[in-house]
Amino acid sequence: MATSIPLRAPREQSFFKVTDFEKKLEGREFALLDKNVLLYRDKAGEYVLLTIKSKHTYTADDYMQLPEGAPYELLNGKLTYMPSPKDPHQDAVGNLFAALLYFVKANKLGIVRVAPLDVHLDKENIVQPDILFLSNTRLDRRKDFIYGAPDLMVEVLSTGTKKKDQKTKLTLYEKHGVLEYWLVDTDKRTIEVQVAKDGKFTKKALLHAGDTLVAEVVPGFEVGVGEVFG
Repeated sequence: MATSIPLRAPREQSFFKVTDFEKKLEGREFALLDKNVLLYRDKAGEYVLLTIKSKHTYTADDYMQLPEGAPYELLNGKLTYMPSPKDPHQDAVGNLFAALLYFVKANKLGIVRVAPLDVHLDKENIVQPDILFLSNTRLDRRKDFIYGAPDLMVEVLSTGTKKKDQKTKLTLYEKHGVLEYWLVDTDKRTIEVQVAKDGKFTKKALLHAGDTLVAEVVPGFEVGVGEVFG
């Protein structure tokens, strides 16, 4: 690697020519050279070759310096790579988002958003849930991004994110006051429903094809599990 530049550090000399950088970017905002190596141009027009360090603690200020769309979340002070999802993941996200969006808009219950959209939980945690619901009582948390916990978070599990969604994010969402959390497993074709009781998540149900998903925090919403998986 020509240079390793942590966020907020001075730019170092590189043996790459500017034309090499331009060729790698090809007009894009950034280029991912490796899941831990990111090439981009900062606001001053300087090229930055960033190596994400696993032992380094990053903050929300660091995260916001990344180019828009960079495939990372900030989890417990670590920049965590998000691999591109596969088609079954996107199919489930699309089906569930469409059903939830239609119902929430029709009944004027709040807003529904789909990834990517940053949810700022605190200075060391910025996540991009696959789907979120923000009720009318929490709409003051919506600005350019979401600042604070939504009522409902939905994560569709992928091979590269399953452990993070089932453990790290479950703990994080519980801590910050998410009221309901759905974990959608496209391999097993199941939906696990976690509901907050006295500030702690309780597993309400593990639903299979033929079951109906009923939301506690979206009054009246329900959808067949089979419909989510097409």
